Amino acid sequence: MNDIKARQHKYWRLIGVFIFVVGTISVLFTVIGLAAGLNSIYAIEALAGFVVVPYLIYEGIKSHQEQRVNYFNAKRYG
Repeated sequence: MNDIKARQHKYWRLIGVFIFVVGTISVLFTVIGLAAGLNSIYAIEALAGFVVVPYLIYEGIKSHQEQRVNYFNAKRYG
């Protein structure tokens, strides 16, 4: 039998980390710049909520890749 087993790709993990880091830094600078000119605490909280978006993208990519690898390994060797 072939000795093929799915592994996590470090390339996709690096892309996910890159998206997370660049997205977080750019969103933080944008939020800080916009929050400096706002007077309402609610507007500042809404802007701060956008910091979560790069993290969610990263976690989504990572989770999807882990599910694919686990599904393949379970069907192939389970």
